[in-house]
Amino acid sequence: MVRLYKLMPDGRRRITGFAGPGDMIGVVLDDRHRCSADAMTAALLRRADRARLLMSATLAQLSAAHRQVSLLGISNAAERV
Repeated sequence: MVRLYKLMPDGRRRITGFAGPGDMIGVVLDDRHRCSADAMTAALLRRADRARLLMSATLAQLSAAHRQVSLLGISNAAERV
């Protein structure tokens, strides 16, 4: 399990997601990563050619974002926390 996070200007860490077996992380369009990552369990990472995975990663991230937005849309305030 890999934790994805962003460091805020005030020093806090905001967790933006988690990646598990088979998930892709670190896919960027402009050579600038939007978040950092650290392994929470033993992890084996493989480097892949950007051109071959860009569309697949984009669609996977879009799908995950859609699921998250849908879940937040049907949750009440207590459930979102």
